Amino acid sequence: MTLVIDFSHVHRPTTGIERVSLDLFSAEALPGIKTKHVRAKSTLGMVFAQWVVLPLLALFSRKDKFICPGFPASLPLVLLGRNRVIPYIHDLFLIERKQDLNATAKYYMRPSFWFAVHFCTTFFVNSSYTEQRLRKYCRKSAKIYLFRPAVADVFGLSGATPSPKNKDAPLRLVSIGTIEPRKNLRFAAEVREELEKSLGRPVELHLAGRSGWSDDAVWLGQQKGVILHGYCPSQKVREILLSADVFISTSKDEGLGLPLLEVQHGGLFVAASDIPVYREVLGKSGCLLPLTDATRSAQILAEALSNPETGATRRQQALDNVRDWNIAAGKDKDAFLRFFNDKSEAVV
Repeated sequence: MTLVIDFSHVHRPTTGIERVSLDLFSAEALPGIKTKHVRAKSTLGMVFAQWVVLPLLALFSRKDKFICPGFPASLPLVLLGRNRVIPYIHDLFLIERKQDLNATAKYYMRPSFWFAVHFCTTFFVNSSYTEQRLRKYCRKSAKIYLFRPAVADVFGLSGATPSPKNKDAPLRLVSIGTIEPRKNLRFAAEVREELEKSLGRPVELHLAGRSGWSDDAVWLGQQKGVILHGYCPSQKVREILLSADVFISTSKDEGLGLPLLEVQHGGLFVAASDIPVYREVLGKSGCLLPLTDATRSAQILAEALSNPETGATRRQQALDNVRDWNIAAGKDKDAFLRFFNDKSEAVV
């Protein structure tokens, strides 16, 4: 048995999904397992791999299993190897948030995702919250296994010294990721404005990430106190994070929320939407904000920042939380390797 892994999406600019795919399913990450990675060099090549190459492999390699950790398994792949196709589910947006999808996601990815969720029999998921949502749509008999990704210090924040801050400098809120409706960054701009009023001092919102679909980036660029950095290399993101007072994420929904954990390697204080998966990810660390009231969210954040003596406690909570997450992720990986290891041997 060979574990065939769809890496056709990995040629794209690296996002959270690509990082998780590489961290969990590269040949180096799967010792003792016989693997074959199907790759592509372009969008057209990716489509060809997903709709032609992988289905042909399923047709002629009846013992192999197929993992799709990025784009959904295509309809012909599921038809030819339903019981052998194992999607890795990051989130359920493609089904649940049609209004927040761009045309590619709505008309190319969503139909395949719906079909795979309803007809595949085995899944791996990135969080307990994703498992809970998935069970609403998949077969009752489907097997779902938790496989949380370990969170690396991708920005080199561990042990780094934050940028020195002038006492009169603006308070800096920082968010990273693609600017799109689901990220709800217009709300973050409203929180910035209300927080400035509450604290009686300047507050800036720094956004590092490319502009996705919708006009959110244009709107944000017109708002007072909002600084758009666009897509940034890791070193520039590191500089922005080291200058931050608070990392903020106001997403309406997420499958995991990897950046929250990534920035905790530096002990950075996190303020995030009060949504189920963020409660799961943050545990007792961080600060949860209600999405229905920017004024109340700003008050909660102002109260959390008002006592300077809690700064060291917040930092330690962040460091402890990412450590505990990675311990749990390590146990998930051990279980995954046991799932396949007794049936195969490592080759690339």
